[in-house]
Amino acid sequence: MVDTGRYMTVNGKPFFILGGQVHNSSAYTRERMAPLWNTLVRMHANTAEVPVYWEQIEPVEGTFDFAIVDDLIAGAREHGLKLILLWFGTWKNGTMKYAPGWMKLQPERFRRVITPEGQSLPVLSPHCQATLEADKRAVCALLDHLKQVDNTERTVIMLQIENEPGSHGSERDFSQEGNTLFAAEVPESLTVVLPAARSALRRIWEEHGARIKGSWQEVFGRQAPEIFTAWSVARYIDEIAAAGKVVYDLPMYVNVWLGEQGFRLAGYDYPSGGAVSQVIDVWKAAAPHIDLLAPDIYFADADHFCQLCDTYSRADNPLFIPECGLWPATARLMFYAIARYNAIGIAPFGIDGLIDEDGNVIESCVALLESFAATRAILPLLPVYQGTGRLHAIVQEEGVREQYIKLDGYTALVQFGVSWYGRQLPAGGASEASRGRGLLIQVGPKEFYVTGVGFTVYIRPTGDFHRFLYKNRWQGSFDAWLMVEAGHFEGEQWVVDERRAGDETDYGLIMATPGQAVHAVFE
Repeated sequence: MVDTGRYMTVNGKPFFILGGQVHNSSAYTRERMAPLWNTLVRMHANTAEVPVYWEQIEPVEGTFDFAIVDDLIAGAREHGLKLILLWFGTWKNGTMKYAPGWMKLQPERFRRVITPEGQSLPVLSPHCQATLEADKRAVCALLDHLKQVDNTERTVIMLQIENEPGSHGSERDFSQEGNTLFAAEVPESLTVVLPAARSALRRIWEEHGARIKGSWQEVFGRQAPEIFTAWSVARYIDEIAAAGKVVYDLPMYVNVWLGEQGFRLAGYDYPSGGAVSQVIDVWKAAAPHIDLLAPDIYFADADHFCQLCDTYSRADNPLFIPECGLWPATARLMFYAIARYNAIGIAPFGIDGLIDEDGNVIESCVALLESFAATRAILPLLPVYQGTGRLHAIVQEEGVREQYIKLDGYTALVQFGVSWYGRQLPAGGASEASRGRGLLIQVGPKEFYVTGVGFTVYIRPTGDFHRFLYKNRWQGSFDAWLMVEAGHFEGEQWVVDERRAGDETDYGLIMATPGQAVHAVFE
C-alpha cells in the first residue's frame, strides 16, 4: 500500500522504489526483455517499470492472453526485483497507440475525440462508455490474473493506469456528447473543493469570479476546456481503478506529461486533461481511488526540478517520479527529491540505452549509476528518516565548492572536488557528471551516515569554530571519533567493508567510492 503521509510499504515494510523504466515497446517479447533484467541489476535498481499492452493481452475482444505478464513476473523474481506494471490502454501519451486493433477499427462504437473543426483524432474519447467498459474489463482481467499468480509473493507492487493520459491534438472533445457535457453544470463534487484548492485551480476560479454554480465556461472561463477534460479523464480512470481494486487491491497511480514547457497550451504542448500542476485538485476530487499523481520530470536544472517536486509532494500525494532523464543531471537532482521532498521513489526512463554493444555503461550514464549505488548503500534508512529533518541532500551546483549543513548540535562542512591521502575525488563543477552529490543522515545525537561520491565531509560540534573555520592539512586530526566505518546495507543488515582511523579520518569523511557509505559516531 501507499502511506499518503510518507512512504510506500511492501509486505508491511517501508520500501523505497529505486527503479528503471524500459522503452515503450521493450516488453512485447521475452527475448527483447531478457538483457534488460541484468541492466536493471547492474544499475543497482530494486524495481522494474515495464509496460503491459492492451493490444497484446486482448488481441481478440473478450479473449485474454497473459503469457507475457507471467514472463515479466518470472524475470523480476529471478533477478530479485519488484515490478511496476504500466497499463498502456486507452491512452498512451495522449493518443490510442496501444489500444487493440479491433477497437481502432470500430470508430463508431469506440468514439474518438473531435476537434473544433470536426476532425477525428487518433485519441479515444473519455465520454465513450463502450471504451470505458472495455478498458475496465481488461484491467480487471489483468488484476484477477495477478491475484492468482502473485498474491502471495507480491512481485508486482503497483499498477500505473494508462500512460500520460489526456487528449493530444485538442483541448477537449468537441463531439456532440462532449459539447452537451461541457454546457452542463459543473458537478457539485468539484465545486465544493474550490475554496480550499491548493493548486492554481483556486486562482483560476477566483480570477473568473468565484462562481460555484454554472456551466464549465461560466465557472472557469478560458481555462474551462482543460479543466473539463481533466475531470472527464480522471473520472474515467477512477472508475477503472475502483473496479480493479475490488478484484485485487494494488496501489495505483497516474503519471503526468507535465505542462511546464513550451507555450503551455493544453492539447498541444501536452495532453489536455492530464494531472498537470493547475488541475491536481480536480484529479484529487474526481479520482479518489488513484493513490498517486506522479510527474514525469525531464528537467535538468535544479530550479524547475525542485519546483515540480514541491508541487507534487503534498500531504495527500507522496512524491513519486516514475520517469526522468537517463542523464547526468538526474545523478544529483535525485537527492533533492529524496531529502527535501520525501520522494518514495524515482525511475529513469529508457534503461535500454544504458549499456553499449561491448557491455560497458555508456559514459553519460556513469554518474547516474554511481548515485544509484550510493542510494542503494543506505536504502533502508530513507523511509525511516524522510520527513524528520535529519536527512539532508548534498548537491554541488555549478561553481559551488562548499556546502554547510546545520545538524542537531553539529555543523557539517562539505568540500567538493578535493583529494586527500591518495583518494582522488572528481574535479567538482567542471562538468555535470563530475559534481559531488549524496546524502547525510543524523540517526542519533552523535551518530551519522553519509553516502555519495565526489566530496569530503567534516562534522564539528556547533560552536567549535576555532578548528571548524581555520582549516589546514590537519583539520581532522583531533576529531573525537568513537568509530568510523565504511560499508553498505544488504537488506536491513549493515555490512562493514572497512574500518577507518588515523590517516583515513584525519582528512575528514572521504566519499570517493560509489556504493560505499560511511557510518561515523562521535565520543
